[in-house]
Amino acid sequence: MNGGTRKTWLAGLLSASLVSLTGCYGTYNDLVDPCYPQRWNCVARESVHSRFAMQAKNGLDLEQTLFNYHFETGTDRITPAGQNLLTRLATRRPAALRDVFVQNSFDALASAKDFDPTKAEAQAKMVQDLNEKRRLAVLAFLDHRGLKTDVGQWQVAVSFPSRIGMYSREAYIAVDLMHNTPAGDFRPDGAGGASIVYSAAQTGSTGQ
Repeated sequence: MNGGTRKTWLAGLLSASLVSLTGCYGTYNDLVDPCYPQRWNCVARESVHSRFAMQAKNGLDLEQTLFNYHFETGTDRITPAGQNLLTRLATRRPAALRDVFVQNSFDALASAKDFDPTKAEAQAKMVQDLNEKRRLAVLAFLDHRGLKTDVGQWQVAVSFPSRIGMYSREAYIAVDLMHNTPAGDFRPDGAGGASIVYSAAQTGSTGQ
């Protein structure tokens, strides 16, 4: 019995040696991951950093945005607060970021009550015209004040920034969902958990 066992082990070792020499199954590195766990630590780290990078980019875009209140209502005249903001953005250290945004001119209409379905096209044109005037006003301010950027020409675009922050009721429900259900989180507006939070805020329910 013992002799048979030894012969079996010897045959196995011989077969393994032949496989290694002939390359039927490749080398050791082809059978296992030689970079474990470093490779997968890197993947996990990048998945976390990508979410933070997205949040940082969204925050930076908001910081580079002139909102409606940075202009006199219904005009393209930049208020002193808006001029101070542009000056600060243009003198950012170590270098200015050339992308500046102007919020869509919702204030072209004094209030939602001013919307007239029979004049929708004309009112939309009015908003678009004010957007363009404000965009050109921002470019003119940056150029005529000598606020040049070291990374190229200024790029001014119209944007539709999302609301900053959360209302207290939304925050309460989001935290409650995060701790008590698998549904809630703090994703950006319109994504996944945000719609759940909004729905719960409307009904006054936390899903418990």
